Amino acid sequence: MKKLISIILLALTVSAQAQVEFRKISYDEALKAAKAEGKLVFIDFYTDWCAPCKGMDKFEFVKPEMGEYMNKTFVPLKINAEKEGKELASQFRLDGYPTFIVVDPDKGERLRSVGYKDSKEFIKFFSDKLDDNKTPERLRQRYEAGERSLEIVTLYANSLKEKPFTTMEEHNENIAAADDVIQEYFTQLSDSDRFKNENMFIYWDYSKYPEQPSTRFIVDNMNRFIPQMRIGLQQLINKIYNDNLLLYLGGKRKFNDADYQYFKQNVANLAIDKQHLFDNAYGFIEQYAKGDLNAYIDYCGNNYAKLTEDQQHVLFNDYANMVKRGDSATKKHAEQFLRKALPNIDIRSMYYATMQIMKLEGKKE
Repeated sequence: MKKLISIILLALTVSAQAQVEFRKISYDEALKAAKAEGKLVFIDFYTDWCAPCKGMDKFEFVKPEMGEYMNKTFVPLKINAEKEGKELASQFRLDGYPTFIVVDPDKGERLRSVGYKDSKEFIKFFSDKLDDNKTPERLRQRYEAGERSLEIVTLYANSLKEKPFTTMEEHNENIAAADDVIQEYFTQLSDSDRFKNENMFIYWDYSKYPEQPSTRFIVDNMNRFIPQMRIGLQQLINKIYNDNLLLYLGGKRKFNDADYQYFKQNVANLAIDKQHLFDNAYGFIEQYAKGDLNAYIDYCGNNYAKLTEDQQHVLFNDYANMVKRGDSATKKHAEQFLRKALPNIDIRSMYYATMQIMKLEGKKE
């Protein structure tokens, strides 16, 4: 009987040690403990009504690997953001739940993450982000020094995508830089490596433009992928070409004649536009590329009704930006076109056109 009790107590002890040990102490006490133990403070901000919070407690924080990582690395706290932790939560300006925040003993925020993560994703995210050898600056240095492992390349690309920005133009440049990193990595892969599961993310996450090496590879080697992947990859190619038509139409893609001609050629060769819905959009793209804004505005006035509704939405969505390099007379011309089109377009395009008229008039939305 004593032996059985000992076994039960040992099992309970092992079980308790295996999961995350959230300490029942205050935030200030946790900071002192972290300093004494050489650790960081981990705060799990939750609410009573938050389903993902409950899921983390029930399925993730109880896992042995989570307990081992968390208890070794952090002084873990659970704080109800709407009860005892309301004031602290307001200081951290939370955007959702659960919010996980890591702070150093001097109250400096090191990292935060919002939402449910499974144990594998959770541990990788926090260990990578808190590794001094994997900071954005260190990753840049390692990449520029020639490191090209899959881990370094993906971490560096992700750091570029997450880089702080002040304008959308700056953000788009960061995204483009991340794309370039991945595409450069792809070009260095052997033919056989391009079919490995570990590299499939390049197709799904970083193939966005027809002329990119990874997109070209899919098109040229579709039949070499396993049958289970071909349907998804064909849908991806169709999406890439449809998205790029709208990017060209809305002026979101810088026009390069060689890339554009390759795009048009493949639309025909791959039978992407079987209903010939692209044909009318080509006229707008090519007229805009000529650089004569007044001629382009006249073309829009004479032909916008030929576009599909989705294409009209793109045309009207950012029209003021399309003509922003024009003089005041050109902008007035654009405003007149938009006003004339208003009675003849659907409610969504009407909203976009109205916003663009306000911009052209110098009014705030």
